[in-house]
Amino acid sequence: SFSRKSGWVLNYKSIFKNSKFIHFVDSTWNYPLKKKYKKKNNTHKIILKGDILLVANKEIIPYVKNSINEKKIIVCGTPKYDLFWKKKLSESLYKNLDFKYDLIKKKFIIIFAYTSFFDIYKNINSKLAAQLFDIMSTILKIKNTILIFKIHPRGNSEIFLETLNKFDRSRWIISKNHILNLSLISNCFLHTPLTSTISDALSQDLPTIETWYPSSQIYKKEKIFFKDEGFTNKVRNKNQLGIFLRKLINGRNQNLINKKNIKFKKIYRLNSNSVNFILKKIEMRRLNN
Repeated sequence: SFSRKSGWVLNYKSIFKNSKFIHFVDSTWNYPLKKKYKKKNNTHKIILKGDILLVANKEIIPYVKNSINEKKIIVCGTPKYDLFWKKKLSESLYKNLDFKYDLIKKKFIIIFAYTSFFDIYKNINSKLAAQLFDIMSTILKIKNTILIFKIHPRGNSEIFLETLNKFDRSRWIISKNHILNLSLISNCFLHTPLTSTISDALSQDLPTIETWYPSSQIYKKEKIFFKDEGFTNKVRNKNQLGIFLRKLINGRNQNLINKKNIKFKKIYRLNSNSVNFILKKIEMRRLNN
């Protein structure tokens, strides 16, 4: 992983002369640095000692190019989006889900990729709880909806579950399944700002909705350096969320959704043979060195 220090690689290579070390970016990150920050010290901090760095798209290169010689970077797409892998996931989907799909399969299923900031920032737990309550109450007012939480907590907090437990337990689920699996059975993807998981949803042509920041404190800390590519549909309050979802359920937002998905696919290489492409590139580098 490119997020791990690799100084030990040089010692290893001094013994095993023909070995090749490959770094990879362990996230389908899709928020490149804003132009004014590319020249500043807001790039990847870890120096990589390996031979190759695999990246999903060219947008991430300005962020990682100070970590490794740019000639060692290979833009290769995302193997988990290859058709063979999607097919494999689909074939084993239902036996691997950690909830009873038969009970909800006729519902309008919304995945919520929720990054919890509870207890991370000072004095805003009440704002976070209020936002979560507003989101849940808005969605569950709409008939025939089910909310599946795919949580990515930055810290454990009882407040999260306390808020969820204020609502009918039959209308929400907490799942440990991967977003790619959940995307195959869902109708919509809701997410908190700045999450790489929207790539997983967009790769499956799911409509995506980004929630609002509940506090300027989080915005200033989390988003200031990154550029918005416009792949997702943003709502700024619970009223906008309700309006967008009702239009989506009634089929009136499809053109907007299609435009977002097309834009995503133009920038982020999606193909059916990323694995073969990577293997060929690695073999070429091996033979040429």
